[in-house]
Amino acid sequence: MFRPYRDVRFSKDKTPYKTHQGVWFADSSRYLEISAAGLRVAGGYWRTTTEQVQRLRRGVADDVAGPALERALTGTGRAGLEVRSDRLVRVPAGYERDHPRADLLRMKTLTVGAQVGAPEWLATSRTRQEVARMWKAMTPVIAWLDTHVGRD
Repeated sequence: MFRPYRDVRFSKDKTPYKTHQGVWFADSSRYLEISAAGLRVAGGYWRTTTEQVQRLRRGVADDVAGPALERALTGTGRAGLEVRSDRLVRVPAGYERDHPRADLLRMKTLTVGAQVGAPEWLATSRTRQEVARMWKAMTPVIAWLDTHVGRD
């Protein structure tokens, strides 16, 4: 669980409070956030080490693992989740520029999620089922990351 306030000791902007509250479930690589804008649900590998990025690229470039990731990402898209990533401008050295998964090779992080907003069900018990549905939809991507990238 993150602190409900910002550390403003070294900041010129002394706005005292955060605008959201989030919780990261490290065991399952999933995230929940609530703010005035509503609910955000996400999962994946957000902060990656250099070694993890190298393993991510090797997995993407692999002729079996790479297409499996593409299928997993397609499934999350059908579930209404969007892919987010810190990306390089170009395909990294050591990989062909016209690689079939060049866009994925540029990734340094990989998360999927949705800014749900504030639907009517947000203040009801249905929220648990909706979050579980979204988390289930992102499971293939997280499983791929756990298998091919892993934690450091």
